[in-house]
Amino acid sequence: SIKAQDTAWNVKDVTVKAGLPVRFTFANNDSEKHNLVGIGEGLNLLSPDIAPGQTVNYDWNAPRTPGTYKVVCAYHPDEMKFNLAVQP
Repeated sequence: SIKAQDTAWNVKDVTVKAGLPVRFTFANNDSEKHNLVGIGEGLNLLSPDIAPGQTVNYDWNAPRTPGTYKVVCAYHPDEMKFNLAVQP
């Protein structure tokens, strides 16, 4: 579960297992839309926009290759970012 509030995420680090499905439960408590965009080769993480006041589930498959990636909001990349660790 992650939450957006005051143009910030409530997490700094998220850890997932390589190759497994992941469900992000995303609550947007802000007055602007947000999304999740993964930065890194082979990550393929791009959620739909989440409207203000909305909570949605976003299903994604972690890459098979372990590594550490950045996840940002495309609309607020300087303020809204966290580390995503993909572990074996």
